Amino acid sequence: TLAERWPAHHEAALHPNRFMMGSSMTERLYLEDSYRLVAKSSILRWSLSPPSLVLLSTIFHPQGGGQPSDVGEVQGRLGEKEFTFTVTSCKLDKETQEVTHEGSFREDWLQDDVDLAGAEVELRVDEGKRRLHARLHSAGHLMDAAMFNCGYKFVPTKGYHFPDAPCVEYIGQIPPEERALACERVQQECARLIQEGHEVQVMTVEDPSSLPELCGPLAPPSTEQRGMRLVRVVGSYWWCPCGGTHVKDVREIGEIKVTAIKIKRGVLKVSYNLGD
Repeated sequence: TLAERWPAHHEAALHPNRFMMGSSMTERLYLEDSYRLVAKSSILRWSLSPPSLVLLSTIFHPQGGGQPSDVGEVQGRLGEKEFTFTVTSCKLDKETQEVTHEGSFREDWLQDDVDLAGAEVELRVDEGKRRLHARLHSAGHLMDAAMFNCGYKFVPTKGYHFPDAPCVEYIGQIPPEERALACERVQQECARLIQEGHEVQVMTVEDPSSLPELCGPLAPPSTEQRGMRLVRVVGSYWWCPCGGTHVKDVREIGEIKVTAIKIKRGVLKVSYNLGD
């Protein structure tokens, strides 16, 4: 059922900045601007074992929704002493809406009896990886539109937008003898859409009753959830619930190469990568 398929692909699409109020939730600034790479915040909680930070707000995208975690640095000061926390991964707690930043402190003067709560910090996301992840994620959404335009009107069920083996999975079938040609057709359609140039649109929907009309087959199974963030990479295709980072225009994706179409465990898997 669609209710079984939907969560794997859009698990981070609910927009906490719009529909939740809580003293401990982390405001996720990347939902408003994928290209915001520097920001100020303050520490809510911290730990030395394992080393981690929970911040009042963050520009770091946590791993989820098929997209890898951002990495970077958090810098701050306690009295006369400065500290730097290297962020290697982030996780979102869906219940509390807190983002935990994991990594390591550079300084050895920090001890368990030091209180960093309330300290003001500056966040810096690794720009190269952020832009790569945004390109890969937007490419996955563009793949949905290209498949649809080529006549493969399948519902996407899962996206994997990591650099090692990006792919999108669909409920549908393409006969083995037609898959090589399908790869060529979909790749050509991706190239055409990119050459045309399409602004990537993002909005948050407060009225859940409008989701079926906006999202069509991509709509979530429940129509009672408020604050759903939607993304659309091509104006002629459906809006898609999504909590990831994206390029501003599909031309920024560059070249998409469709490398394989396979059936794995009854699911159609379309693999792709990006050109240099």
